[in-house]
Amino acid sequence: MTPSNWKLAITLFALAACSNPASPEDGLLVSTAVTPSVIRTGERTLIRVTVLNHGKDIVRLDTFSCNGGFEVAFSNGVVVPPWVVCSTRLGEIKNLAPGESYSEEGEWNGYVGSASNIPIYLAPDTYTIRGKFALNGTIVTGRATTVEILP
Repeated sequence: MTPSNWKLAITLFALAACSNPASPEDGLLVSTAVTPSVIRTGERTLIRVTVLNHGKDIVRLDTFSCNGGFEVAFSNGVVVPPWVVCSTRLGEIKNLAPGESYSEEGEWNGYVGSASNIPIYLAPDTYTIRGKFALNGTIVTGRATTVEILP
């Protein structure tokens, strides 16, 4: 290979490496359902997070159930992770074909994680729950829903 061909090959490689991939949100719908949506402190609710690939390409889904598959936000917008037990599916990789969907669900009782790794109950209030999945290596979140915690 001549020096000019090497320069061309390196330039093309650099351009490809620096280009922005298509957004993982294209053709994807992440939805979150909370049942029941009103609980008392310490009661359990079922959270189901579903991703639907309505695009034209296969999407790689990485499960990470230790993070719960959802996040909790206070009314001021501060986001905290839920306190959950790791799933045995942690780290599984699944390919979603066009038109295919995948769901994860689990019970949650209002605990959230803390910096000291000790679970704490959320105080009575209304909280935003947003489902999330790792798709093609990027975290994609869905539309928010709410859960109300009563005393």
